[in-house]
Amino acid sequence: MIGVPCLGICGVHVLELTQSERSTALFPFKIFMHHGFGVASSKAASIRQLIALKEKFPMCNLYIMGHNHVKIGTTTEGIDFRKNSRSGAWEMCDVVQGFVRSASFLKGYVEGEYVDDDTGSYVEQKCLVPAGLGIVTANLRWKQKRDSDGHLRYTGFQLHTQE
Repeated sequence: MIGVPCLGICGVHVLELTQSERSTALFPFKIFMHHGFGVASSKAASIRQLIALKEKFPMCNLYIMGHNHVKIGTTTEGIDFRKNSRSGAWEMCDVVQGFVRSASFLKGYVEGEYVDDDTGSYVEQKCLVPAGLGIVTANLRWKQKRDSDGHLRYTGFQLHTQE
């Protein structure tokens, strides 16, 4: 869908969004993606691990990570820099940064089924709870304000995550 055969362990994808086909203003939406690492058995530990990435990669709008088996989404406020399409000047702007743990859909306890090998499936070995089917969503809405001439001007977007 994004034209990349394999992202590997870590990747960044930048969407250049415009409000309309006639608009010349580009609003970059930067998505940091990582397979995941370590262990986090609670939602709090899982999301803290992801939010910590903001210290290393502060410029992204959305951080997505898998690996552990917790389904969670949240947001925090941040600051970014954006070029004003009219004046050409760079300006600071407030942004909402989203954090999503995508979870894994585990099916490890199947009665009468022999999963993996004689030591049991990964799910059985780690005594994991099967993750319920479902997704975490990240939704964008255009943010707008009136300029000094009274015209509506798009200034970016609002981000909302939901489990």
